[in-house]
Parts: sequence; C-alpha cells; structure tokens
Amino acid sequence: MVKDLIFASPESQGIKSEDILQFIKEIEYQKINMHSFMMLRNGKIICEGYFKNFDKDFKHRLYSSTKTFLAVAIGVLIDRGVLTLKTKVVKYLKPLIHTELLKEVKDMTVEDCLTMSHPMLDHIGVDLDGRLWNVNCINNPRIIKPTGSCFQYGAGANLLGVVVEVATGGKTFVDVLRPIFDELGMDKDIRCVKDYQGYSWAGSGIVCTLRDYAKFGEFVLNQGKVNGKQLVSLSYMKKMTSQQKSAVQANNYVPLKHGYGYFTWITPDGFALRGLGSQECFCFKKKDFMFCCQSETCAPNDVADTKIYDLVKLCIYDRIGRVKKEGKAFKELKEKLQNLNPPFYGAPTSRFEQIIDGKTYVLDSHNEMKWKYFRFDFTETGGSLTYENARGVKSISFNKGSPLKSTFPENYYDWQAHVPANRELDSFHSVEWIDENTLLLRVHIADVALGSMYARFSFKDNKVGVASSGSGEFLFYQYTGFAYGELEK
Repeated sequence: MVKDLIFASPESQGIKSEDILQFIKEIEYQKINMHSFMMLRNGKIICEGYFKNFDKDFKHRLYSSTKTFLAVAIGVLIDRGVLTLKTKVVKYLKPLIHTELLKEVKDMTVEDCLTMSHPMLDHIGVDLDGRLWNVNCINNPRIIKPTGSCFQYGAGANLLGVVVEVATGGKTFVDVLRPIFDELGMDKDIRCVKDYQGYSWAGSGIVCTLRDYAKFGEFVLNQGKVNGKQLVSLSYMKKMTSQQKSAVQANNYVPLKHGYGYFTWITPDGFALRGLGSQECFCFKKKDFMFCCQSETCAPNDVADTKIYDLVKLCIYDRIGRVKKEGKAFKELKEKLQNLNPPFYGAPTSRFEQIIDGKTYVLDSHNEMKWKYFRFDFTETGGSLTYENARGVKSISFNKGSPLKSTFPENYYDWQAHVPANRELDSFHSVEWIDENTLLLRVHIADVALGSMYARFSFKDNKVGVASSGSGEFLFYQYTGFAYGELEK
C-alpha cells in the first residue's frame, strides 16, 4: 500500500517502463503543466515523479477532490448514527437561515447534496461577491429543479461542510477523518482552507502532499478497507463509488463526466477524484491500478484533465499484461523521473530584449487592468517587470526559460477565502519569447491557492500591445484584459 511506501518495478506489476516513458513524452508534448504524479498497481508504487521545484514534501491544494474526502467523512458520521442519507440538511443549517425557506430547500437531504441533486443555483451564481456562499445559496428565492432530481454540479459540498460542523458540535470534516488519516499514515498537518464565514471550504480546500493524496485515493479504491480493517461501511463505499446520477451534459462522450456517485466521478473503468487544475486520482477497479497527479492547468476551458485520463488509459491501463523482467527502458525511466521539467513555449532571448531593456511604456488610461506603465529590466539569466496598477507600484522577478521561485506581489487570501493575506503567495515566474517581438510572462501561484497568469507583450516600433489572462479561484481578476501603450517620451 502507499501507506507502507512499497515500491516495485513497473514490469513486476505487468506494466512496461516504455509505456510510462511514452506517457511522460505525451505530457511534455501536450505541454500539460503537471507538478507530480504517481502510479500504483496491486498496492505497490511503480512510478513516482516530481517536476522541477516540486517534491514529496510539497503541500498542494486539491480543489474539488476535497469533495470526495468530505463524502468519506459523511460515511463515517452515518456509521456513527450522527446522520443518515435521508437527514434533511436544514436541521443543521440554522446559522445560515435568514428567510422563510422554500419547500424544495427544506426537503433537501444529505443524499441530495452528495449526488449534486439539490434544488438551488450554484453558490457562485447567486453571490457575485463570492463571500456569503452558503447563506445566499439556501436563502435564494429561486430553485432550478425538484429536490433529488437531476445532477447539476454546484453547492452541495459546502453546505454539507457546515452540516458536519454543526452536527458534531464544532468538528470539521478533516477532524472527522483524522483517525482514518492516522491509520493511513497521512500527515498530521493536513488542513482545509476556510470560507469567508469561517466554515471549512469543504468543496475545495484540502491541502496535502501527493503521497497523502495517493494514500487516501487508494483507501477509496479499496472501498474503505486498510490492513483488513473496514473503516467505513462497505455498503456506503459501494454507493459512493458507483453511479447514482448521470452526469452527461454535452453532445459528446467525455469519460470524466460519465456519471456521479457521492462526490465522486464515475468513469467507464472505475471512478475518479477530480479537482480544478487537474488534481486527479483515477481508480481503475478491475485491474487494481491507480494514477494520481497534482497539477496547475487552471486556464479557462482547459481540457487537460480529460487529456491526462486518456493518456493514462491508452498508454498504461489498456496495455497492462504479462511483462518480462526489466530492461534498458527501466533504467531510462528512473533517470527521466529525476529530470522532469515544466513546459515552455518559446526561446529565452530575442534581439528585442536589448531594444526594450530598461524602457518605460505608458499605457492608455482606459485599459482593463488599470496599469499606468511597465518596464522590463533584464539580466543575463532573468530580470524583473516593474509596473503600477490600481494598488501601487509592483515588481515581478523572473528567470529566462525556466521558473524562478518567488512570491506574487498581491495580497490574495491565505487560509481563509476573501480575507486578505498578510503575506504574498509563493509563485513561479518565467519569461520566453514566443516570436521575435512577443514576450510571454508566466506566473504560476502554487500555495494554499493555485492559479496562473499569462501576459503577452507584443512590441512594434515604439508601441506595445498587452494581452493578459488569469485563472484560478479568486485570483488574477485584475490581471485579465488588454492594453495599448507607447514608449515614454
């Protein structure tokens, strides 16, 4: 088990090292910004890799994979008799109720939330300032469907996070899971980001290492059993990891939206824990195989999660069979796993670097990012971008063609959403020339929050066009837009 960190060669578990090398090659070719990954077969770790700047001790945000952790915690409370699947959640939501609730909301059960068949709009849709999610969700005078009917991804997890804390007299779902974490040998410091009101951000907030994520994923794959102990009832785990609702929503077949269990995605070959930015744990039950990764692919409309699933299935899972002993490829794989690098799109230098070095460009006053000016100052290996926006003069240091570990010069949130942090979040910064006169600045925040900002600076004569886009929950809103500028006279 992952708990025992038992490693084995891929070949000893029916998988070719050549196939894993091909998987890595495809990840690189498709420029998927993966931070780490692990593969397991029959309870043995056959492959574990960390990309540059990440390692086994890095604590990574899991986003919506958190929901599956919460589902297990609900199973624990059902086993204890604290809750049932048919418990009406309003019983435990009194701190949030400000109006007379609609009947559909009053009738909503624990199981309705687990299967995303609650009757309300998503919390984001009813609360544009992104703060009082749960309050506005249940007090919203509009329902979108009958309680317990069709699947619609949304607010169920955050509501159940509140239910857990009220029903247990203040214990969070992480507290409820602590005995299981201990049994699995998971870190003592696993935490969950809190929402604006101080409740656990139960749909998004878990932060843990890759190994801890894999330990928990294997626990779910093993249907709640570890070392012969059934820690959560088998009947509940079977329901949790089998289809309770159809999740098909488009005119094409997407394996990762095949169906939904209890806060768990059902696939044709098993089930998956999934989080924003490709925090994936794919569990293939028939062949006792699991793939787990942590990434940052938060760009709008990104389909990296489906790409990763398809690559795992086509390169690895579909090829599992009888394999002879390790060969040359096994040695190559071990070497490759020690030298995994993030994707890049261009060249580290261009002749335009000398032209723009140290020059100030003044931007039009109506630009969407509200920047007044910017200036690049280059060194041999990196440099800095200085700019002034609505919050003052800022500076971003970077490397050329490789990520520089630094911090991002804004006060986003730390361990509580929408509460400004008293520190800057850890991030990685790099620049590259994607054509002769276009410089791409990339910022990747990797902290209690994950997100990315891609800013393109295209120079022509004494003019510049800036196109910037940011992604990630509640990050980079002020860094998205277009701007026109000219060289300072």
